[in-house]
Amino acid sequence: MAILTADKRAGQKATYGKRMEKMYKRLSKYALDPDNKKTYQGRAEQWAEYTEKWQSYHEKQLAKAINSGIMIKTIAKLSNSGVNVSVKHIGKLDKDIYKCITDDITTDEVIITDTQIAHIKEKHPNDYEQYYQYIAEIISKPDYILEANKPNTAFVLKHIEDNDKRYQVILRLHTSDDPKEYKNSVITFLKVSEKRYNRYLRTKKILYKAE
Repeated sequence: MAILTADKRAGQKATYGKRMEKMYKRLSKYALDPDNKKTYQGRAEQWAEYTEKWQSYHEKQLAKAINSGIMIKTIAKLSNSGVNVSVKHIGKLDKDIYKCITDDITTDEVIITDTQIAHIKEKHPNDYEQYYQYIAEIISKPDYILEANKPNTAFVLKHIEDNDKRYQVILRLHTSDDPKEYKNSVITFLKVSEKRYNRYLRTKKILYKAE
């Protein structure tokens, strides 16, 4: 629970930083005085760095939660206690593409639970509502799959040319060691900046690249 609490706080700080960055960008855009414009631009950049720091920390805490099995155990606990944990079918993945993670993929079906939808909406406001329609394409036709810090997990990146935006999906693959009733499951989904997208490509091991 301590991991989830730290993750929640980091997500809140990242969200606040993003909001402040947008505010100062607007102030800079409409400022008439050159000095004020420069000041606002500088503060926007400071808040961007603040957001970047807490977003990175949030991702590390999320990785710890996945590694420890907290998220999967929480869903299982809710199900076993009689709570209806509904799922939404997203689409299918190509096992040949994702074998760069593991050959032991038992199904091509991909789902997302209400629990994870709520997590995404809390940590990455408006991303799910605005860009959900792209998740199936991101998973079925990824540009890159990077090495994650957790087993049987795909770190997926894709640039959607229609809207010129970049996205990240963390996908937990279902293997023969997992409960049979589970499927490949989206853990988190968010829009990322071009700077962050390119940084991932520089700093993480690329396991798959679309031709």
